[in-house]
Amino acid sequence: MVWKKLSINGIDINIPCGLFRDLCAALKYAESKNKGPIKEGDYLFAYLYKYKGKFRVESLNTWFYNIAQDFGVMGDVCKDKKTLAMEPIKNMVTKMMVDNMINPVFISKIAGLTLTMNEATYYPKDWSDKREEDINKCINKSIAQNDYYCYV
Repeated sequence: MVWKKLSINGIDINIPCGLFRDLCAALKYAESKNKGPIKEGDYLFAYLYKYKGKFRVESLNTWFYNIAQDFGVMGDVCKDKKTLAMEPIKNMVTKMMVDNMINPVFISKIAGLTLTMNEATYYPKDWSDKREEDINKCINKSIAQNDYYCYV
């Protein structure tokens, strides 16, 4: 699969080419409506919605709900709703990264959380026996990613 890069909080994230194409089209449309290009310090969604007035985060919830409906994902969850909150999804993705033993510094950077807040929210206070299997898995995964290990 071919990826494009999108910088989020200083981290380059791989995104599918289709999403990249759609973002470019949305930016081009917004440039014509806003009578000028996006600037370095502008927030993407604030710029995209600028010509309509002030950007409201709640509009992302409706947008995400429509995408979930169009693609048939989360079918039962969306059944009786008109919108879908992004915050629980962000929290779920962050928890998945924690469960997959992603470096907490990386998680904090991409999620826009301080390391302390990340640790307090997502990491258990007692790492002892509960996480032993995860620690073994993480160590073995790290060893397997070593170039020399793959060579051998």
